[in-house]
Amino acid sequence: DSAVSAATLVAAFIFIGLGLSLEAWLGAVIAVLVIRTGIELLKDTLSDILGRRMPPEESKAIKETVCSFEGVHGAYDLILHSYGPDVSIGSIHIEVSEDMTAGEIDLLERRIFEKVFRENHVYLTGIGIYSTNHQDEEVKAICDDIREIAAGYPDVVQTHGLFVDKERRTITVDTVVSFDCDDREAVAGRIREEIRSRHPGYAVQVQIDSDVSD
Repeated sequence: DSAVSAATLVAAFIFIGLGLSLEAWLGAVIAVLVIRTGIELLKDTLSDILGRRMPPEESKAIKETVCSFEGVHGAYDLILHSYGPDVSIGSIHIEVSEDMTAGEIDLLERRIFEKVFRENHVYLTGIGIYSTNHQDEEVKAICDDIREIAAGYPDVVQTHGLFVDKERRTITVDTVVSFDCDDREAVAGRIREEIRSRHPGYAVQVQIDSDVSD
């Protein structure tokens, strides 16, 4: 606004001093500036409404806070909802050992909530749980093999939530597949079939997660 006002005054002085009329040109420039500003404001508003990726430094800081607690082996699936510049509400999954009790997990979640709110100014209203059963050497070997399989696919950003149920003969795994991938379902299907071929007798479930945060 100040630049437009200054330009208007300059044009007036030029007209008074030189008799040269610049109103038409100045009007065109002002119109372009107003349109450009409107487009930028609309773009920012639509991005907030439709959703946009959170800054990497913000998501990494939150996950570092969560993983600072003893017993947390990983933090995944962070999603934030913004309700203005000072209010963010989110959810996250944490990976903990399968032998933790409900009481221990409840206390851990409360401590995580308090620290994330204090240090990152985010309300974590939902903290989901992935349990790990990597103490079993056979299970650990299967999980390592699955990570190796997933690492062979360039579109797979991350693998987590691995769980092997030897009693029910099931394997579950979450894979974060890049949005740049043309066919995310096909990638998950190939990973599923490769796991089945290497570990016959197991029912395999590969869950596709969206790459919404770093």
